[in-house]
Amino acid sequence: MLESEYLADAQRLVRLAMAPVKKEMIDDEVIQSGLLFALGIEKLLKYILARVNPVFILKAPDFKHAAAALYADKIVKSQKHEELSDKPDSDVITFRVSLGRAKVFSKSTAQSSQMLYSVANWRDVIAHKPTSELDMRSVSAMLTKDAVRVLSEMCTEHSLNIDDFLGDHSNRLRKLSAELTAVTAFADEMKALLLRHKHIWTTRSSNSETVELAKAATHVLLLRIDTDEGAFESVKCPACNNPSAVHVEADYDYADGESYIAGVYAEYLHCYYCDLKLNTYPQLSYVDVDKLLADNYA
Repeated sequence: MLESEYLADAQRLVRLAMAPVKKEMIDDEVIQSGLLFALGIEKLLKYILARVNPVFILKAPDFKHAAAALYADKIVKSQKHEELSDKPDSDVITFRVSLGRAKVFSKSTAQSSQMLYSVANWRDVIAHKPTSELDMRSVSAMLTKDAVRVLSEMCTEHSLNIDDFLGDHSNRLRKLSAELTAVTAFADEMKALLLRHKHIWTTRSSNSETVELAKAATHVLLLRIDTDEGAFESVKCPACNNPSAVHVEADYDYADGESYIAGVYAEYLHCYYCDLKLNTYPQLSYVDVDKLLADNYA
């Protein structure tokens, strides 16, 4: 049947596309995988439409063309049929039209339509324009992070097995996608956190008394020295750009019977101006606290 042929093609093309996908891809791999993935997705969209009605994938869906193009094996051959075209138009719709129609019948397609429209655009660049115009970074990010998620959602909705699309690379690609998705989610959370505290400072900055209190509290904290527990250093707050305090501890090593400071490590950051508090390794790494500290000595 027509729909099974489209599905088989979709699975084959996506498998070919995803096999070279990895965290770091060269441009040739991005171009190859991007094009094959786009072709596979287009076939998958046509499969979704063909399951509902094969006529929906034809450019000319009227009876005289559709009947002859799709159901030739069912037509009675012993008589002439004036209702049918002698030269049936069997051309199928484009990627974008397939996407627009599939959204009507597929919730997962509708939810991912923005990404899939981008895939269609990238496919056109590869096919019709200089590949220097291709956004390699965005295509690579789609292949490594979003492709598996979107395929998984579409397969779940349409009772398909994602392993048929990912082949022997299924476990590796799922793990990579999950890892990159988690990193992106954390980055979004941090951006939102910093933006919230920036707004807090914007609200407070017009109140001179509040600003002076923040300045005094920061000054007192920076003067505090805990011999056994480290000390505080001033850095520019990553949210509001005011002075904030970072609690640091020195790491000691020994040589020739003497100790020396081998490194300084940040434990937490506190800003009294906007109330930002960062106290976990991922948070401190995200704002690059080591660079903030190094800027003090630049």
